[in-house]
Amino acid sequence: MTAAGVAPLLARMDDEVFALLIVAISIFGFIVVVTVIAQQWRKTREAAYNARLKQIMLERGMSAAEIKSVIEATPDSACSPWMGPVARAQHAARKAAGLE
Repeated sequence: MTAAGVAPLLARMDDEVFALLIVAISIFGFIVVVTVIAQQWRKTREAAYNARLKQIMLERGMSAAEIKSVIEATPDSACSPWMGPVARAQHAARKAAGLE
């Protein structure tokens, strides 16, 4: 639909319908922004956790191979199914590092 085709459509639209359309578009935009922010925040927290975990393992004198195996460890069945992916990874890493 071209701009010339949109103008008559908007001219026929009631004020209430137009307001509802604006509100719906605004809510959709808000949800998109909040989702992007939440994903980036999770990635930042996960990176900070992994950096701290690596620092602790280096302080304990672990080798690079041991650190790699801890970071790449998968969660075991002891993890609650209600844990999020970050919590499961943290649990597996702590267990592999002997911190639990």
